[in-house]
Amino acid sequence: FFLVVFSFVLSFVLTPAVDLVVGLLVLPPRILFFPFLSKEKSPPMDEKELRLQKNREASRRFRKRQREEHASLQEQVEQLRAENAANTSKIAYLEAEKVFVNSILTHLRSEVEARVRESHQQRPRTPSPPNERAQEAY
Repeated sequence: FFLVVFSFVLSFVLTPAVDLVVGLLVLPPRILFFPFLSKEKSPPMDEKELRLQKNREASRRFRKRQREEHASLQEQVEQLRAENAANTSKIAYLEAEKVFVNSILTHLRSEVEARVRESHQQRPRTPSPPNERAQEAY
């Protein structure tokens, strides 16, 4: 209290610069010498601005991460499309090969059947004696 009154009295007598120094003496020493120890919070605008700045930074990081993920997914899409095209052409080749192999198989079956018919027609059918039939069965 004494310092405040003394400061008030001296403010009429001394210059404004000296008045400022005397006015500082009225502040508690922890604020005067250690302003970071002050329990007073910064003005609300500073807190709001700090929050907005942190929000902008977080949004920037999020957008960057989204762009990176999008680029990665785009790369993966291109790779999968290339694999799909390769697999599609491989399937077409294998289907054509299957048709070719089936046509060969059909041709060979008909040829075997024709030769079997031929061999049956050329061989005379003679009944075999009963003894030989029994031996052929064993």
